[in-house]
Amino acid sequence: YRMLETIRQYAADQLAASGETVALRDRHLGVLRRLALDAERGLEGPELPAWLGRLDAEIDNVRAALDWALEAHPMAGLDMCVAMARYWRSRTMGSEGRDRMLAAVDAVRSLQGPESAEAARMRSILVARGLSAVAVMAVMGGGGDVTALVQESVAAARESGDPATIAEALYVSLFGPDPHAAAARHADWRSV
Repeated sequence: YRMLETIRQYAADQLAASGETVALRDRHLGVLRRLALDAERGLEGPELPAWLGRLDAEIDNVRAALDWALEAHPMAGLDMCVAMARYWRSRTMGSEGRDRMLAAVDAVRSLQGPESAEAARMRSILVARGLSAVAVMAVMGGGGDVTALVQESVAAARESGDPATIAEALYVSLFGPDPHAAAARHADWRSV
């Protein structure tokens, strides 16, 4: 295994010397993000075993792409994390999923600079979906304050104004420790 590390280091040095590291990492992120987004849909149906196998084979690449995304493209990273949530739950990797999702949510929330109304809306949608996914992982034993996560998710969803995101966040709120209190707290859910 030492030889493999030596070869990996040599290739990394050559890539750095070429000045194409950022472009290559961006392309890598694009390919793995597309894979995650396609898998999100595939993990909901009869192709579940095939998609789990494909993501299992690519998980190290997914992790590398997520690491780069958090550093350079937080919105893409959070989008990818949201798409990976079902995979992490299916593979009982809730702790990794939670940690990566919360890091991505924090990175997106810390973005600064002017943004259009549509970009702000998309940011709120992604944050809400990410927090909803973490809340589900917490309910399934991944740790975390479910009530606080749900409340943050519902607030971000309402900020987005997107009915589907609001409905998802309200639905997840029913999985918390006191679903009756959640239903009462969000009594306006019928208006969604």
